[in-house]
Amino acid sequence: MIISPAMAAHPQTAGTGSTGGANALLIILGVFILLGFVYFLQKRLRKRLAERNEEGR
Repeated sequence: MIISPAMAAHPQTAGTGSTGGANALLIILGVFILLGFVYFLQKRLRKRLAERNEEGR
């Protein structure tokens, strides 16, 4: 047989050496950092727009 039964049973994870747990944690951490950055930028933008609207009055 050319392909072993072990390789045929799990072709996606065969030979990678990673279960995906650490990668998933890094992705989740990256998403939280990105969301925090977007929140920070949105807060700064709203503050700047509020100051500009007060100057125009």
